Amino acid sequence: MNYLNKLGIVILLLLLLTSCTSKKKEIYFYHWNTNFQLSATKQALLDTLKSDKIYTKFFDVTYVGGGESLPKATLQIEDKEILGTKELVPVVYITNEVFKNMKNSTEVEQLARNISDKIGRLLAFYELKVNELQFDCDWSMATRANYFLFLEAIKQQASYAEIGNPKLSATIRLHQVKYKEKTGIPPVDRGVIMFYNVGEVTSLEETNSILNLKTVDTYVSFLAEYPLDYDIAVPLFSWAVVFNQGKLRQLITKMDLASLQQLQKEGNYYNADEGGVYVGDSYLYEDDKVRYETVDAESLAALASRIKKYAAQDFNLIYYHINSKVSDNFSAKDIQQLSDKF
Repeated sequence: MNYLNKLGIVILLLLLLTSCTSKKKEIYFYHWNTNFQLSATKQALLDTLKSDKIYTKFFDVTYVGGGESLPKATLQIEDKEILGTKELVPVVYITNEVFKNMKNSTEVEQLARNISDKIGRLLAFYELKVNELQFDCDWSMATRANYFLFLEAIKQQASYAEIGNPKLSATIRLHQVKYKEKTGIPPVDRGVIMFYNVGEVTSLEETNSILNLKTVDTYVSFLAEYPLDYDIAVPLFSWAVVFNQGKLRQLITKMDLASLQQLQKEGNYYNADEGGVYVGDSYLYEDDKVRYETVDAESLAALASRIKKYAAQDFNLIYYHINSKVSDNFSAKDIQQLSDKF
């Protein structure tokens, strides 16, 4: 074999290796509590993982009736020392009802102005600079036009220009990936595809609405066709789903499995005592049935194998969320090893 042939084979092998090698994934977290604070343990976790970006909920926007939508649960930053060490990405959660109740483009543009101005005021107050804004909304075919107009209107606001015209990202549910022709592709720079809350939380027959792998299997293959650049968000939280008379009554995020085990279990449900009972800080009424939902390393690894099979682009991982009790069960080594499976 002559020199040129050998050189050609080497180049071909290098090209094959390059094409099969994915960029190392960055690991980020959501912070979803109103009060921004991180324990020393959580800060150490972020530092060990070299996780330098935190997607931080700044406030919610909900429809209150009478054609009016208002912000609530505005961020309060208590842990100001970390602000100089981590990049914060403001996230604004907007309920679908907000856009469903808008009558015209003037109302949509006014909402964009109000939200952009509020973000600007918060950034100025905390002396923060940002490179990205994220909007979280489970839009539908009926609200697609209003939501997409809102995203375009954000880019036109003076307050948006004043904070440096940051990139826009938007959360995307799995049904919006599968039915992209109907629900549309949001006009943003990047998406975050949510691989949690995929089951039917309101159904008594559901086993785990946070991460139901059978449900994931009906959607995940459509990742290969999704045209927008995206990252992947995966669950790291738990909750108690409370039913009464067969209907969803409440979601309790601060209830652990140990506290529920004082109750009688029947199938997937814990039954409240006759007359009602306190479980931790929450009161359960008589006839309440509680389904405890969580994730573990095994289920997340199974999710990783599915996503890895179909994802047609490089992506980063965002864990939801840093303040959950479930995140306490994972060390930095655990999360890194898990992340490497994606």
